[in-house]
Amino acid sequence: MERAEIERAIGEVARQHNLLLSPDDPLLVTITLNEVILQRIIARQLQAIEAAQDQIAAGSAPVVGASRENARRRRDGERTGASIAIGLVARVGGFFCCRTLAKHLSAQEHAAAPLLDGTA
Repeated sequence: MERAEIERAIGEVARQHNLLLSPDDPLLVTITLNEVILQRIIARQLQAIEAAQDQIAAGSAPVVGASRENARRRRDGERTGASIAIGLVARVGGFFCCRTLAKHLSAQEHAAAPLLDGTA
């Protein structure tokens, strides 16, 4: 917590609760410790989201390519079973992407548990 934030917090506590805290009060130290822990958790969550986005992008590339090919064939009047297959691939790809993101977020929640219960 920066000095100005500490002073604002002290003022707000005094205003709402008629209680004066000092800048070295253990309560303010706890708030600073919470900020440090939350920043670590946020950094891990962002890494998991970025990894999931990379997997989603890699998994959707074949679908995009197949969709473009199907659009070209439709434009040129070719009619094959590709449109049915592309629809199926898109649905399966979307399911895979959602499961991948959920798996990464769940793993990060388990990784954060020691930080929250004080065993880290």
